[in-house]
Amino acid sequence: MRNRLLSLAFICLMLTTAAGAQNQPNGGNADPQDAARQMREQIIQNMQAKGIDPQEFFGQIRQQMQDGTFDPQKLQQMMIDKGIIDKQTAEKMQTTMQSAALSRIREQLEATDAEWTIIQPKIQKVLQALAEASPPNQRGGMSMMMGMSMGASIVAKATSDLRAALSDPKTSDQSIGLRLQAFREAHEKAQSNLAAAQKDLVEVLTVRQEAVLMQMGIVP
Repeated sequence: MRNRLLSLAFICLMLTTAAGAQNQPNGGNADPQDAARQMREQIIQNMQAKGIDPQEFFGQIRQQMQDGTFDPQKLQQMMIDKGIIDKQTAEKMQTTMQSAALSRIREQLEATDAEWTIIQPKIQKVLQALAEASPPNQRGGMSMMMGMSMGASIVAKATSDLRAALSDPKTSDQSIGLRLQAFREAHEKAQSNLAAAQKDLVEVLTVRQEAVLMQMGIVP
């Protein structure tokens, strides 16, 4: 269920370990998901203090994710500009996104420390490949979780080029065709990289763990 993973990625962007760290003066390791929940509450309070309706705000972000126009970097800067978060908090978002998402995945896998040492880097590689191969309406969430720029992958660039061509009524059919072919080639390469990363991951999983990740949409 890839949508579950994307929802987790989106929620984690809004959250950071900042609140949890403030509650641990010795720099102890707060549970990433608990810290995320704490910071979500703080962010919502900050929005309300600034006269921003959280429901409307997040609704706009969801719509951007659905139509493929969402950019996590622009969101972070906008939240800083509006005083919802500060720069230090924004800088911790990627780490928290990954920590919370990976923590949730590890829980589902019931992986031991020894198993997780092997599995974690392979899962991260798959998630990176998923972010690069995801269609525009899903790439926002995956890019957030992996700390990628929305334009970092060849698929993202090819998608942007094709969208720009289609938005201009003066673009010739030949030009559109070339950009469409470039998109297809980029998508094919991204899918190939994803399949290779997934195969490498599956080789170190138990059958139960593979089934769990299949249900999460991480492996086919």
